[in-house]
Amino acid sequence: MTSAQYFLGVSALRGFAALLVVVQHAGYFVTMATRTAYTEVIKVDFGLIGVVMFFTISGFVIGLNRHLPSLEFAIRRAVRIYPAFWIAYALSTLAAIAIGQPTGFKWYAALLLPSFGYPIMQLPVWTLVFEVFFYMLATIVFGLRLSDRVLTWIVFFWFLAILGASTYTGGKLLAMPGGLIPLAQYNLFFALGLFCALKIDLLSRASAAQCLGVAVVAFLLLPLFPPLPHIVALVVLGIALSAILIAATQIDEWPRFAVRLGDASYGLFLVHFAIMMVAADILAASVPSVWWLFAALIATGLVIGIPLGLAEFAMHRVALRWLLPQRSARVPSVAR
Repeated sequence: MTSAQYFLGVSALRGFAALLVVVQHAGYFVTMATRTAYTEVIKVDFGLIGVVMFFTISGFVIGLNRHLPSLEFAIRRAVRIYPAFWIAYALSTLAAIAIGQPTGFKWYAALLLPSFGYPIMQLPVWTLVFEVFFYMLATIVFGLRLSDRVLTWIVFFWFLAILGASTYTGGKLLAMPGGLIPLAQYNLFFALGLFCALKIDLLSRASAAQCLGVAVVAFLLLPLFPPLPHIVALVVLGIALSAILIAATQIDEWPRFAVRLGDASYGLFLVHFAIMMVAADILAASVPSVWWLFAALIATGLVIGIPLGLAEFAMHRVALRWLLPQRSARVPSVAR
């Protein structure tokens, strides 16, 4: 790994993806609190775009870590996901009980294992199920110490298998596909991100402007295809996000607030849902309009969620230094 692979732009993209998810969920709580039609508030699926951007980044970052020893790789992934998730799960459950909202617990939910159904949980859990599945898959495949050429072929055939499966499932392998998760459509984004990591030297020959040009063209073409999450539209969106990702790796200077937002992104992602759930319950009767409530929920989610996210990021780094004292400084933070 070269110094050029610190990629601060990856952290900035994480932060942007988290913002999109916050906006989407603010719209959800507004419509629930005011009984407004969902399409009156959210006309673009910002949440889906934010989530699959996370997936693309995860595929890329995991690909950069492919040379780590298998045990270290698994420890890093587990420490990244589970402690913060368990804390957020507990806090969201307490928040739900406090305002009379439903919540539940299952052992497989606590471990983020694939299932065809989950109990009601007041946090965006299905995305983490996909993340954990991909981490497990990567641990096994990278542990075989295959060449990058072989890994590229594996990614290619995985991509084709996902496309083929969508033909026979009618697009039903979405958020909770259970044991069929290897063929679920959202894995397209992990595959594309992993491909970008494997071919970063080749893809970096294109300038940031060229990559952004590809992204713009893909976004402009997107309305010509069936609406998301149709498999063809997902592929076009994946191309756009992959191009943005490669462009971000070529930009060395980023505002500090953008990078710090990226640092806070996982904690923000975990806690914002419960925060806005409680805020909507408190504010719904007092704000003058739907749009005031929408803005208030976004602001509340960010004002409370970002500091908590930064605290989670700091605790994660401390945990890594404790568990891997001789190795934690070896991998750049944006590649963890």
